[in-house]
Formats: sequence, C-alpha cells, structure tokens
Amino acid sequence: QYASLWFGLRGGRAVSQPVDSGSAISLDRAISGLSRSLTSQTPEQNIWQGISADKKLKLTISGTRGSISEAQMTISAQPNTIGAERLAVIANLLKNIFPDWPDIDAWIATSMKTITDNPRGWRRKIVGDRVAEIRGEGSEGIRLIVKPYLKPKAVEMD
Repeated sequence: QYASLWFGLRGGRAVSQPVDSGSAISLDRAISGLSRSLTSQTPEQNIWQGISADKKLKLTISGTRGSISEAQMTISAQPNTIGAERLAVIANLLKNIFPDWPDIDAWIATSMKTITDNPRGWRRKIVGDRVAEIRGEGSEGIRLIVKPYLKPKAVEMD
C-alpha cells in the first residue's frame, strides 16, 4: 500500500508570491553600525558585499538600495571560537532587519549553543514576513541567512 501526492500545475505556469513591499528594509538600515566591522565592496548591481579585515566574516546583501531581498552572513571559524565581537555583528544585523524582535540576543546564544553541540545544527526564527536561519557548516564555520518568509499557498487541483 502506498499513497502519492503530486505538486504542480497542469498546462499552466508556476506562480510566485510577491514580497510585501510595505515592509521593505533599505540597505542603509540593514548595514547601519556595521562599518566598524566590515569594509564594503559592490561587485555587481543589486548586490552589496562587506568583508572583515581578517576576511573571516562576509556579508552579502541582495536587492535594491531601497529594498533588500536577502542577506547572508558567513563566519569562517569554529563555532566555539566565535567571539563576542563577531556575535555583536550578527546581533547588529538582525536588530537592523528585525527591529520588533525582542529576544534576538537570547536566540543567538541558543543558536550558537546548538551549533557548538552539533556543527551541522541549525535554528530558524520567523518574525513577521521574514525568516532568520543560522546553520553550522561543520569545520567551515556558520552561515546566517535572512530572507522573506513566503507562506505556502494551498491550490486546489482538478
């Protein structure tokens, strides 16, 4: 015995959900206060990159200057060796993007414990229309991703 579930559209095209532009975060707001930790580079249109002096912390933000669509931060270090200065950079970025999230510091601490205990561990937090996800990447370090949270929509099929 088995069951099947088919996802897709017959004879149609996929429909994506637009990001709510009413809650847009500007690039300037996202990177506010990070200039002490990162030097900026802009290699392509609609992509902003910042990198630390030791090249172990990298932040890439996609989108327009007025509305970012995704932010990715990577830290190349063992999770148990990431110091308070690097954690403050993570907290600064998250507080810029999620001004109404009251327990960011506690979430970061819990997430870092999860990743220290399991180098491939991860944690996710959905706040409003955005999601923050932090993952351990084994000996490579950690990755923080902030992107829009798109709720799946049910579609009735024939």
